[in-house]
Amino acid sequence: MLAIGAVVVAGLLPAGCSPVYAVDVQGVETRDLDSPGTVYYSNRDCGFSARITGVDSRTAGSVTRDLWVFCDSGGFDSAGTPFGGPGFPTNTASLVAPVPGTLPPLPSKVVKDSTGRPLAFARFIIGGNAYPTCGQGEYAAEWVKGVIRLPDGDPRRETVLVFYQNMCVSLSPQSYRFFDGGVARMNWDAETPDIAPTATVLNDRLFVPGRFVNQWWPAGLTRSGVYGSAPYFVPGTGELRVAQCGSASDCTSARWFYDARQPVQANLTSVALRANWSYRADGPSGSHADDVWTALPPADAKPDDDCTPTSFEGCGTAYPPATAVLKADTDPLSQVWAVPSAVNVGSHVIIAYRPGPEPGTGTVNVDHAAVRTDDGNGIFGVPNRAVLPAEHCAPVERKGCYAVVLHPELDHDQWMYFSYRPQNDLTLPNGTVIGSIRIGRACAADFTGGTCS
Repeated sequence: MLAIGAVVVAGLLPAGCSPVYAVDVQGVETRDLDSPGTVYYSNRDCGFSARITGVDSRTAGSVTRDLWVFCDSGGFDSAGTPFGGPGFPTNTASLVAPVPGTLPPLPSKVVKDSTGRPLAFARFIIGGNAYPTCGQGEYAAEWVKGVIRLPDGDPRRETVLVFYQNMCVSLSPQSYRFFDGGVARMNWDAETPDIAPTATVLNDRLFVPGRFVNQWWPAGLTRSGVYGSAPYFVPGTGELRVAQCGSASDCTSARWFYDARQPVQANLTSVALRANWSYRADGPSGSHADDVWTALPPADAKPDDDCTPTSFEGCGTAYPPATAVLKADTDPLSQVWAVPSAVNVGSHVIIAYRPGPEPGTGTVNVDHAAVRTDDGNGIFGVPNRAVLPAEHCAPVERKGCYAVVLHPELDHDQWMYFSYRPQNDLTLPNGTVIGSIRIGRACAADFTGGTCS
């Protein structure tokens, strides 16, 4: 998948070319962190990741781990019997030592009863103010939107920011209510690299949902996404940008600056304050070279009524509409139907996401992903279609795939890696069929005419 963006940057993949085909690599195995020989299964999706590295001062040796953070995480024991019940955690995590070209089994912390029976995967995000308060038949969920490592200079420890959105979820009938978004921090120490990861809430009401036009049902403005999606640092700077993407709609951009002169704790205090974030609005010329960055509107006395400017509306004269850095229209390939991910490619950035289904298909799952490259200034161009592995994503047989996430830390030789979540794809030992996250890759030689090793 990453190769698509890289080739666009090089000018070798013009818009309208034939779709790119990716291949499957492996399924993602889950193991008990406290008993590595015990296999669990999970219908996890949206696996975001970050590589973290430090020096163990006792040995002076370098230690590297990959952090994986997931959204829905229903569990099944080694026989295939489900555990966790309704309302399973929507944020779980694993730390794994990297192996080039593959993803080793992910050790996961599992909460158990006194007999050792698994009850649920342990939650990753902890703390906060138990927000929101959900109604009968609903459960509160912190829906992960992105993770990113801070560029601090501590040789031993790493700090990771985790952005998420608070939701109230009902499984019967299925419904989602959108609330404010937050940020949490994870501390990692190279001298204790494999303890169960947790992220502590810094601010669970940092961002407010914006109102967007859903291109699938363009009947008006609805509250949906918050900032925090597709986090990336502008190459060569301490400027962190995050996207706010409406359901099947545009994406806008906000930014915060990491100050390398300040200690990590000062930066964590800073990133958790809404006043330190600004959003992008159109400049006078309309060329985006002179776009204006304006502080986000402050919280008011009624937080649920707070306003966030989007590309469709502003918040009074002081807060004009936001720039659509990724524009959606009636073409389903342009519509963001799941949380996007972003990676840096040289001086450019690419975004990948699950697009909308073709009109009239009756399904929200598809057999392809959309990939867009920015213009070097944070404005993303027309999408290119990347066809996902047919043996896992054919809409008729498998009911399609979703949750495409780029993972540059897995890239190896000429292969570019991503995770994706097929439906009805994994048969457990007891015959239960579930969907579960998988890893795929695309070869740069598909674009350059070379040969993959």
